[in-house]
Amino acid sequence: MKSSFSIYTKGSQESDDYGKKLSSLLTEKGYKANDSRPDLVFVIGGDGTVLRAFKKYKSQIATCKFLVIHDGTLGYFADFEKENLENLCEQLQNNELREISRLLVEMQIRSKQNKTTTITALNEVRIESVESALITDVAITDIYLETFRGNGFCICTTSGSTAYNKSLGGAIIQNSIDVFELTEIASINHNKYHCLNSSLNGFATKEFRKFAQYYAFKRVFVVGCCTDICVKNFVDSYLDFIEENHLNTQIFVPQNAVATFDTPDYRAKLHHYNALKEMAKQGVNINLIGVKKIEERVM
Repeated sequence: MKSSFSIYTKGSQESDDYGKKLSSLLTEKGYKANDSRPDLVFVIGGDGTVLRAFKKYKSQIATCKFLVIHDGTLGYFADFEKENLENLCEQLQNNELREISRLLVEMQIRSKQNKTTTITALNEVRIESVESALITDVAITDIYLETFRGNGFCICTTSGSTAYNKSLGGAIIQNSIDVFELTEIASINHNKYHCLNSSLNGFATKEFRKFAQYYAFKRVFVVGCCTDICVKNFVDSYLDFIEENHLNTQIFVPQNAVATFDTPDYRAKLHHYNALKEMAKQGVNINLIGVKKIEERVM
């Protein structure tokens, strides 16, 4: 038995004309039009048209498949060009098309009245505060990650990694990888508050802050990689922590126990030296003899 189909276009005269042509080709091959419960949804347009088609048929997502024909600006979802409709119909009839699955993201929102609303999206969902800064604890699989302060979050699928997520500075992710991406929207970062965008270190956890406050160490030695990123961020956070809690703690960064990754397009020695120099200005104990030798080699 032939599958039923529906054609969803972006609404322009050209895309509608291609839609009529495709409908005629499919009907000739025995497929039946069914806009209410189709087995196949043919989308003619760009990525925005795909999202609108998904919204229309998302309640049937378990039983229908989407085939995207590019006729728009962006075509990340596109499988075919509009000039190749005959070839598409031939491949469909001969079972030559390969099925690709894409992740969806589902959000559940629970109100103060304990009412739950579920939202399903193909690209991303966003949590934003429109009136004031959003302050919330973030946990992944019930494990505390950070306390966030800022405008909000974007949680995207691999499909959505090229959309709003990219505009926020998020990474583009290959569709074959089953992951979600969490990107902060306008996080607040200064001497008192640090979100993940600026502080990838132990102070992102409440547990470590409680640990450091309880023991009130007299001396702390910071070692590791990379000097100008993780080491520097950790030291900055610890210095703020010392000031906030009025601790008498000295921080040591042994010059020969920290390093920065070295690649052809990254001046590792210069970044390593600049980070050490900046930490020294902040009162961190560093072997300045080693720093001087580095300065002479990179300047």
